[in-house]
Amino acid sequence: MIYEPLLEYQRDRCVENTFCGAVSVIKDKSLIFSCGKNPIVYARSLFKPFYTRTYAKILSSLSDVQKAISLSSHNGSKKHVDAAKSLLSYKDHRLLQTPVAPPLLVETDDIRSHLKASKWIHNSSGHHAGLIRALIDGGTDEVDTYTFKNHIVFNNFIKELKKVYGNTYKFKKFAEDGDGLLTPALSLNEIAQAFEYLRLRQCDDWIWEAFSKEPYYIGGESRLDSEINSVGEGELIAKEGADGLLAVSSVKGFSFVIKMAHGWDPKPTRYIAKQILSAFGYNLENLNAPSKQKVKINYKIKSFKGFN
Repeated sequence: MIYEPLLEYQRDRCVENTFCGAVSVIKDKSLIFSCGKNPIVYARSLFKPFYTRTYAKILSSLSDVQKAISLSSHNGSKKHVDAAKSLLSYKDHRLLQTPVAPPLLVETDDIRSHLKASKWIHNSSGHHAGLIRALIDGGTDEVDTYTFKNHIVFNNFIKELKKVYGNTYKFKKFAEDGDGLLTPALSLNEIAQAFEYLRLRQCDDWIWEAFSKEPYYIGGESRLDSEINSVGEGELIAKEGADGLLAVSSVKGFSFVIKMAHGWDPKPTRYIAKQILSAFGYNLENLNAPSKQKVKINYKIKSFKGFN
């Protein structure tokens, strides 16, 4: 099997839930730890920074909040929607091509507002609005087709990925993501390699620092990537992706990716991320185990010692 058990919930030593997945940890481009057999997965929202990075110079005058929301997979709260809308003039709002969607998670301040599903509430609206803003400010004529495969947005995205993997790299395939943009199929090791690239090139632009300056615009309240970005205080970047993906990179010289086989499930993913981060000296707050249950982490992960 390409996945292996990463975590169990036990009750009185009887296994009630088993969470399978895969993990890749890379140091300076070399694999130093893994669980699972390096599955091929779609990068999904993990690669939003690489779409945006091609326009980093054009977008350099944005506020910290606007920069963060342009990289985000946000919860769809009022503050997120307001930040996304602020990227475009009202007349350009019509250019947004995200699907109509409800909030990803309802945040405390939005409980009474009962936000209705819309294109702006879609978790990728800030990312799309940032790309549209870059096209308009850069003088691109064809803006309303920015999600198409033959558009300059996708062509520039490919050029950016070639910087990571080399000009001779042959992509396996692309598929349309839930937000309409194309996403590549890559191995878990290759995704970790991409986040190592962001670490190595962090001084080139504002992408890295945007994760820590406004961490709760990257995801939102109760989001694992926002918590890690906040705890890291500029040393870490973290990005969640659909279908159970989390990527993390550190200035200490490592990057890792977690893929949960059953899809997005922040609580077990958090246990695994916390264990890996603790091996490198970072601490997330403890979580309470599910009621009357005990959490048992894969022995390989629990015994991982970072660089030691």
